[in-house]
Parts: sequence; structure tokens; C-alpha cells
Amino acid sequence: MKITKNQIKTLWGAIFAGLVIPFFNDYIKNWVNDPIVFSFLLFFTLLIILFSAEKYIDLINKELKNEYNLIVETRYLTPENLNFTEMQPGEALKSSLRPYYKKYINRKAISYGSSPVNKVCYTEQDLTELLEQGRNILFIGNPTEGKTRTLFEVLKKLNNFFVISLPINNSPSDEALQLLAEKKVIWLFDDLNLYENNFFDFQHTFNQLKKITSVCVLAATCRDGPELKNSILDNTGQLHKIYDLFDYKLTLEPANNDQKEELKRAINETEGRLFPTLGSICMSKHFELMHQRFELLPELDKNTFRAIGLLFSGFVYPFTIQRIRCVLLDIFGHEKNNIDEPILRASLNNLVTNGFVISPKDAIPIIPEAAYITEPEIEFYYQKNRNLQNDKVALINCFKKNKDADGLMKLASSQYSNGDVASAMNIWDGVINEFTDSEEISLLLPVAEAMFIKGWIFDQIGIPPYAIKCYDDLVKRFENSQELVLQIMVAKALFNQGCAHHLLKEYDNEIKCYDNLIQRFSTSDVIDIKQQVANAIFNKSNCFYILGEPEKGQKCLDGVKEMFSIN
Repeated sequence: MKITKNQIKTLWGAIFAGLVIPFFNDYIKNWVNDPIVFSFLLFFTLLIILFSAEKYIDLINKELKNEYNLIVETRYLTPENLNFTEMQPGEALKSSLRPYYKKYINRKAISYGSSPVNKVCYTEQDLTELLEQGRNILFIGNPTEGKTRTLFEVLKKLNNFFVISLPINNSPSDEALQLLAEKKVIWLFDDLNLYENNFFDFQHTFNQLKKITSVCVLAATCRDGPELKNSILDNTGQLHKIYDLFDYKLTLEPANNDQKEELKRAINETEGRLFPTLGSICMSKHFELMHQRFELLPELDKNTFRAIGLLFSGFVYPFTIQRIRCVLLDIFGHEKNNIDEPILRASLNNLVTNGFVISPKDAIPIIPEAAYITEPEIEFYYQKNRNLQNDKVALINCFKKNKDADGLMKLASSQYSNGDVASAMNIWDGVINEFTDSEEISLLLPVAEAMFIKGWIFDQIGIPPYAIKCYDDLVKRFENSQELVLQIMVAKALFNQGCAHHLLKEYDNEIKCYDNLIQRFSTSDVIDIKQQVANAIFNKSNCFYILGEPEKGQKCLDGVKEMFSIN
């Protein structure tokens, strides 16, 4: 029988009542005064209290553990903990979870982005030792390359560590974190890209864990691609901050043909086609099962998944009901009355049931299984009479119509990362033209970002006059804003504008930009703005030296020293 906290509280209430009643009933009082009866009652009362107190503590701990997706000692870690299902060679697939075969090909890792000439290889034993030494490790690569399986094998080699994984949209309470006090902890992120948006305060949770645990180490996997590169370049996002914490950013060395054939023989994979990765060999039958499931889905469910795939192709995160609904209405041609929120939620829950979405039912954000919406798998799921690239273009008008400036910015970034600078510029121009007159900060911030990014790109490709114009537009539009985030953007734009004038050797105009920045923000206590002011004073000093006025240059340097109290 399942025992609940309320039942234990009721039991304690009954015991308390049993202790009080004898004071008001002479018959019961005389009966309890019998030494034998009293001893018997005392023994069983204490026994019940001890048992129920222990059970009550267990129930509290269970509730606290439920605040984690995963909390388990490494010696008890199972494939199911990392969303695998154990399979025997030749066994028919029945689950939508990724298959796990006992046969494993040992892998080696190299530094992400390293050249073949200078690469350093790390064995799985090396990686285990790095984690034991408290070094944070990140595996970067595409779906089916074996990142999660390799990380599982590495974690299993650790002794006396606890592996934890947290919900993407909520951090545990302080009471739940105390379960890890004085323990050695591995904080696991399977697909770091999911944390691109600020769903919870990662830094606060990480700091708390480092305080209460004896060791807290990060171990993660992350999809490679434009979304990762954008996050690395964008030093304001949460993913960038998490990414910087990893001491070792690694990618797995590709498996050779002999290793692939060895795995195929071990799991009875008889298909003769060329498999790009070890994971694709293990997932071959899995993909076939998911294709069959997809064909049986209602058309709305299919299009809902296609809408997620379309958003994913433009790296437009997070996937929300509102965004999916807009895509279904404006691109896939559904009727409004057929896709209200309850209907769409039911469709998404059916995708969860069938394994196409891995976030829990009714959860926000919506997290699809990445292996199905990346190339080449997405080609099967997308409609044969539609073109993914054409629909990405249609997304622009969809986002404009629905005032999704953030979606437009994500789409522009993906185009830029894919090398299509002209398309990205057009989208940024669309953001500026569409929303510059808005009074909503959620729309104005993307406008400022679009202006700034355009200026930065013109700087990078060597067209300073265009960069100056972009920065000037940003300053004029937001110079009177009281929003701190926009004030920081104005300060950065003024500094970059001055730097662009420097490239043109327009030193007087450069000094004017710096003076404007210093005059506006010299009294600010915001560290990001103070840094821009200090940089401006320093560059202004350099200009005076170039112009042959060293006294003024030295005076500027003294101003920087005074600002930061440098002796």
C-alpha cells in the first residue's frame, strides 16, 4: 500500500489524541495506569512513531528528488537515465527511446576546432580523470555522432559521484540542493543548446552547488552548428556564459570503416548502405520505426511537427505554442478555429506520446528529438510538395505579421552563420523598419540589436562609413531611453562609432564620439557602461598623441586612472 505524508500526519494526530483522552476519561485513565498495559502501549507507540518518522523523512526526500530530472550515484547509472532503451542484437524496436546496445566502440576525443596537425587525443580514461580533477567537459557534434553514449561510458567509470540533471525551466529549491551537501556531483547537460534561453538562473544554482558540495563538475553534450556559434559570439546570452565555464571543449574523432563494420556485425545490422556515424548504425531500425509512426499520425500532428522542424531550421528558439500556431496558420494554411490552444496542446502531447517530442506533456518550452529534425531525417518528415528553404523565406512575413521580432533576429543570425549575409541584412532591415516606432521594449531591443549588428558587420568587412551610419541611427533613436539595456547599447554604439572614424583617420570626429559618450555616461555606476567610458577616454588619449598634443593625451590617461582608482 502506498503511504502518503497526509496519512502519516493523520496517524500522528490519532496518537496525540490517544495520549490526551485519558486525562478526560477516568475509565481509560485507570486502564492505562496498569503497568503492563502502559508498557505495551508505550512500546508500540514509540515503534509507530519511529517507523512513521523515518517514512515521513523518506517521503520528503522523495519530493525533493522530484525537483531533479535525475539524481543518481554513478554506480547505479543506467542507460534509461540518459533516455536510452536497452536492446539485444536483432531485437524488434518497440520504444521511441534511442537504442542502447551492450556492444560499444571505444572513442577518442580531440579539442573542438583543432587542426589535424596540432590535435591532442583524449581517451575515455583521460576524460574520466579530468572529471575527477574537477575539470568541466563538453562534447560538441551533430546528432548520432555518439556524444551521449560516450559521455555515459565516461560517467560510469567515476567512483562515488552523484549525477544530476535539472528541469530546463526551473531550478531546485535550496532544500532540494541540500540533498547534495558534501557530495561529489556531476551536473549533466544532455544537449546544451536547450539552455540558450534564460529559463532559470544557472549561475545562482551553480554557485550554490559549489558552496555545498565537495566537488561540482559540469559534463555536457551540445549540437554543433550556427546556433552554437551565435551563442559563442553573443556574450550576453546564458548559453555563452555556460559555454565559457567548460575547460575542455571536445569533439569525437570519426569512426573508421573497420569500427563501423564491427558494430554492424555485433548488432546484426545487415543493411549495406553507407552509414556516416556509429550512432546512425544503431539508430537505423529506430528511424524506420519512427517513419512508420509518423505516417499514422493525424495531419495536424504531422504539420505541428513540421512547423517545429521549420523553426529549427532557422534556429528560432524557444519552440512555443504561439510560434507553432502562427506557422500553422500563415504557412501551412490551417484555419484558426481548428488550432486553438487546447487543440494544439493535444497535438503536441500526441507527439510526446509517439516520441517525436521529448519534453513532458504540457511542458514549456517544447523540446523535439533533434535527430528527427536535422538533415537528412527532416527530408522524410517534411511535405514532399513543400520546400524547406522557401518556407524559411515565408517565415519572415509570418514573424513580421505576428510581431515576433525575436524570431526575426534568430532567423537573421542563422542566415548570417550560413554565409548568406545579404539575406541576414534584409531581415535586420525589416526588423528596424517594422518596429522602430514601437513603444514596447520587447520590440525595441531587437531594433537596437539589429542596428548594432549591422554596424559591427560593416566594420568587419571594411566599410566604416556604413558602420558609422548604423551606429548613428542607433544613438539618435535611443539616446533618450531610460531602459538600462538600451543605454548600454547606446554607449557601445558611440564607442564603436569612434573606432570606425579612427579607421578613416577622422580623428576630430572620433574625439567627438568619445566626448559624447563621456558626457552622457561619465557618472554611471553600471560596469558595462563604465568600461565603455574608460575605453573612450583611453582612445581619446591616443588620438591626442597622434595629433601631436601629448599633454591632452596624458590628461586623458590620468582620467582613466582616477576612474578606476589606479595608482
